[in-house]
Amino acid sequence: MKRFFQILILGAFIFFLGTCKKQNDYFEFSIHTKGFKILDSIPLREIRIRSRVVHQMAKNHYHLHFDPNYELQILNYKPSKLELKLPYLHAPIFFVNLSYKENKIISNFIFPEGWIDAAELEGFFFIKQAIGWIVPIETIYSPFGEKQYVVKIEREKSKFLQVWVIKIYGNKVIITGDITLGDVLLTSRQGEVVDGMPVKVNL
Repeated sequence: MKRFFQILILGAFIFFLGTCKKQNDYFEFSIHTKGFKILDSIPLREIRIRSRVVHQMAKNHYHLHFDPNYELQILNYKPSKLELKLPYLHAPIFFVNLSYKENKIISNFIFPEGWIDAAELEGFFFIKQAIGWIVPIETIYSPFGEKQYVVKIEREKSKFLQVWVIKIYGNKVIITGDITLGDVLLTSRQGEVVDGMPVKVNL
């Protein structure tokens, strides 16, 4: 009888160890997904944005309103001037001075009334030196949202990283961000991972 209880206790102990291992295996669960290795870059000298012209109370006084993504790009580089493309033929070059206060963009300017009221204009600003990375649009988590992210793989674990979309053409995107040549980005299942999660990637 004593021998029977010893065997029973030993069996229960082995079962307990097996259960613990399964729990550990669960916590070490790694997701299998597809990825893209960055192999192409492009030098950037200017960044294009769009802005809406807002008429202020005073005559001929305006300021620019930016969509959140464009606003983030401007705050990232903090240019001192923005060149606007005016909506008429043979328009002269027109610059709007930009300043910053508590992470807000100040873009007040004076212009002849009636020419650009409520217009949405294309503009661009020059940057000293930057590199854009050419990636598939599938690497961008929420490409048309207010903020764009990619999931970068570091030491076989996921890391969410904010990027800035400079241009979309077809199924390709030019982005800037804390990325280097050879980095691997997820192209699927980004919504199923969290920071630091083990990830197995097929390139």
